[in-house]
Amino acid sequence: MEDNFSKQPRVAPLPNYMYFQEICEHALAIVHEQGYFPGMENDFCDRIKHLSTMDQRCINFQNRLKTVLQIEGQKIPQGVHYLGSTEILESLFGKFKAIESNHASSGLTSLVLAIPALLGKLNESIIAKALIEVSVGDVKQWIETNMGQTFLSQRRHALAIKHPENFEMDLDICD
Repeated sequence: MEDNFSKQPRVAPLPNYMYFQEICEHALAIVHEQGYFPGMENDFCDRIKHLSTMDQRCINFQNRLKTVLQIEGQKIPQGVHYLGSTEILESLFGKFKAIESNHASSGLTSLVLAIPALLGKLNESIIAKALIEVSVGDVKQWIETNMGQTFLSQRRHALAIKHPENFEMDLDICD
């Protein structure tokens, strides 16, 4: 008794799956490196043009991925790229936590204003311009308006105990 599988021609699926994987990696690379943007399917086609196959399943898979990228790219305004991965944000917050070090456990502090400095290259002229255009008073006002007190400062204020000037502790009550 023969089954349906023995009647079909034998095709080695491993090369096809490797092709699928490589195609997926190219699509993911575009999204991770450049985000979502109009016309991203063209970049995808440019990246995979060196790959060729005669297998119709592989060609269909490639075309479906191209269609998905096209549909997603059409949702984005012209000339704009939207993030396609949180990896850059995770890296940014990792750098921010390293700067904030032991203060990170108390919530976001005014050091949140340092985040833009982590996103690009700084030089003397950029720093000089920032120091000229933004005063300490501007920063304090922004912090007060947008952040308020940190949790740590609220806790310290709430737990503040005022002691008389000549306070002496009665050690006998500690027994």
